[in-house]
Amino acid sequence: MVPKNVSESSVQELMNPFSFSQPVHMENLLLSTQTDCTQGSSQTPYQKLVKRMTRFFSSLDTEMTKEKLTLILDKLRYTWKNHHSNQVTVTLNDKRKHNLTFKVNLLEMDGNVLVDFRLSKGDGIEFKRHFMKIKKALASIIVKGPNLFPTIVPSGVGSKDPETYSTNP
Repeated sequence: MVPKNVSESSVQELMNPFSFSQPVHMENLLLSTQTDCTQGSSQTPYQKLVKRMTRFFSSLDTEMTKEKLTLILDKLRYTWKNHHSNQVTVTLNDKRKHNLTFKVNLLEMDGNVLVDFRLSKGDGIEFKRHFMKIKKALASIIVKGPNLFPTIVPSGVGSKDPETYSTNP
């Protein structure tokens, strides 16, 4: 029973403590640990954005998405547990017989469900391979969206011709 001075939404927030954060500054998205060793590299910082997308949008509601996801996990013979209403923890052994654990969070956003995979323990490359297997198996429910990269990069950025760079749209 919920006390009268506590709203249902605040109880839901406490029960589902997942938060989604984004970098404050654009340069925090850049891969700065490696430098270009080749001469004459013409890549701009915007072209060096790291693309490690381990999430996608589903066209189904949360419950149906979760049902499809767990069916695929069973078919792939992965061990999974349902901790929260919108979170699934997947555990398996990778090719080298090491533990690999990741969480799948289902978040409702603008009429679609964001299916977000996060590595908890294990090899990142193996995690990405298993993510790609799951994503391929769920291809029928994935919402195909436009590529947002062109809207991030100002027109002309990355062009070799300085005449084409324009800050005005």
